[in-house]
Amino acid sequence: HWAREARKLVDQNPTSPLADVWALSYRSVSDKLGWDAERKAAAEPEFQAVNTRLAEFPLARTKPFYDAVEAKAKGAGGLLSITINPEACKGCNLCVAVCPDGALVTVKQDEPGLDQLRRNWSLWERLPDTHDRYVNVSNVDEGIGVLSSLLLKKDTYRSMVGGDGACMGCGEKTAVHLIVSAIHASMQPQVAKFVTRLDALIDSLERQARDLVSAGADLNAAASAKGSVVVPIDATKGERLRFLTRSLHDLRDLKWRYLEGPGGNGRASLGMANSTGCSSVWGSTYPYNPYPFPWVNHLFQDSPSIAIGLFEAHMRKMTDNFVAVRRAELLVSGTYDPTEDEEILGTLDWKLFTDDEFALCPPIVAMGGDGAMLDIGFQNLSRLLASGKPIRVIVLDTQVYSNTGGQACTSGFTGQVADMSAYGKLQHGKTEARKELALIAIAHRGVYVHQTSQAAASHLIAGVLKGLHKRRPVLINVYTPCPVEHGLADDWSQRAARLALESRAFPFLTYDPDGGPAFADCLSLDGNPSPSDVWPSYALKYVGDDGAEQTMELPLTIADWAATEVRFKQHFSELPASQVDDQMMLFHDYLAASAADREGHTPFILALTKERKLRRLKVSPEMVVLAEERQQFWSQLRQLAGLEIPVAVHDTVVGQMESEFEQRAT
Repeated sequence: HWAREARKLVDQNPTSPLADVWALSYRSVSDKLGWDAERKAAAEPEFQAVNTRLAEFPLARTKPFYDAVEAKAKGAGGLLSITINPEACKGCNLCVAVCPDGALVTVKQDEPGLDQLRRNWSLWERLPDTHDRYVNVSNVDEGIGVLSSLLLKKDTYRSMVGGDGACMGCGEKTAVHLIVSAIHASMQPQVAKFVTRLDALIDSLERQARDLVSAGADLNAAASAKGSVVVPIDATKGERLRFLTRSLHDLRDLKWRYLEGPGGNGRASLGMANSTGCSSVWGSTYPYNPYPFPWVNHLFQDSPSIAIGLFEAHMRKMTDNFVAVRRAELLVSGTYDPTEDEEILGTLDWKLFTDDEFALCPPIVAMGGDGAMLDIGFQNLSRLLASGKPIRVIVLDTQVYSNTGGQACTSGFTGQVADMSAYGKLQHGKTEARKELALIAIAHRGVYVHQTSQAAASHLIAGVLKGLHKRRPVLINVYTPCPVEHGLADDWSQRAARLALESRAFPFLTYDPDGGPAFADCLSLDGNPSPSDVWPSYALKYVGDDGAEQTMELPLTIADWAATEVRFKQHFSELPASQVDDQMMLFHDYLAASAADREGHTPFILALTKERKLRRLKVSPEMVVLAEERQQFWSQLRQLAGLEIPVAVHDTVVGQMESEFEQRAT
């Protein structure tokens, strides 16, 4: 009654504070039920206890979870709660920065506030799980829907638990959480279906075994017996009974491993070999470990090699499991022939698994940073990719050796300043172009490659979900901004990833070898903004000299992104208004100009002061080189994806057509 009355009040006045709704609906129900004063007095302490907790618990009526759902089915709308775990929150404010409509706000930490957070978290842990109707995903395996809503399920969200040694705002941790959550969300429905299948097989085998025994019983003797009765079992029945009971034992053990297992948590959704680096340090420094699944760490370069060994052993174990299930199915069907079938079952390996069997195999993941995978462990990674084994590789690309103090890495950008690529008189940061691991992985010919970042969580999750079903190596290359080494605010990781995407510094791509015979069939650039343009555009909103709000439409270039990060800071210098003249050229215009037209001109970008006034930043020659290199890379990707025709190809085709036309004309 209370719940129905509360829902009615919420519908009548959507803006009413929910704390008032609880109280008003309770009073209304108690009056309608006709309680006397004694009954109301007895219930009042219980109501106050519940209402006190509900009044301070964060709940909100939202369009996606209440209005939209309620419109489809009356009474199905739900309230959204965003509850903070005070034992895990580091106060980076990243969630505040990315959550729209000011849904989260920052407050100064104090003991009363912490106590309230602890009470709310305790209540959240006791709440039932999010109903499936609020998870707006139509097909998990294909990655169709609002994929971030998968994390509304408690088990999926806690596939990476609180407690780790990561820095505040760490881009790696956010990416890893999304990846392991996607794996968990994909695996659990498969497990539930498989356990149901095991139950059906166990029931059938038990019934067959009992029927086999009871078929030989003397019913008259059993009816007159006062205790036990002898049931004769001949050799043929005895042999079949042994097959049935052995199979039952194997299936029950397998079910136990899926639901409970030695650790009491059932079979893990994945296993991970983690290269030494930031991700191994923040994920294992005692007493912190956020991974509720088997995890092993070795040297910088070794996670691909370790993963290969783990995969072989893991597939042997999964093969034994599926042999047990296939044997049981033969027994249930009555077609089991040990002489013939055991020989066939003995040849089973992962390459012969059915699609359902393969989907049930928890993936083996090799994870490491750019130093582990692009530099010291590059050969190990290449060997894994060439092996054809369906191991999932996660590269956390911070573009610098974050764990050891910020040394230069081959994944870093031209002009990037780091240890071993300092900014001095003779050298202005890193002189080399960035090594593109995605292209190198594609060159192995048989690797599913997904380059992504937290700039678009759905793009990241979708690529992971699709990669899980590939019977080939998978490489997930994720840009993971490092606030410490990039010089970013703690709440800037998602924004930094977004700027890197939009400025073509780190373009998204997906290469699926199963996409078709042509290269363009396999390579997709979906997820990149304005894919037909050299640069996307953005609206620069600023305060003019007259104090009025103004807007200017500008291309978002690589320099606009680089200027926001301390690692490129020395490539930009302030241009006082007194120095602005006709020799100054906006950066994008400078890039588009010929060498002759650039002569004597200085490129600059527009930025904002704290007061949101326009400022001009002079851009170094190294940033020009970086921009040209990134433009070239973007053009090359477009050509490979069939979105751009190279000039040489265009001229060749035009020449052939003109020649053919002339021949026909004469």
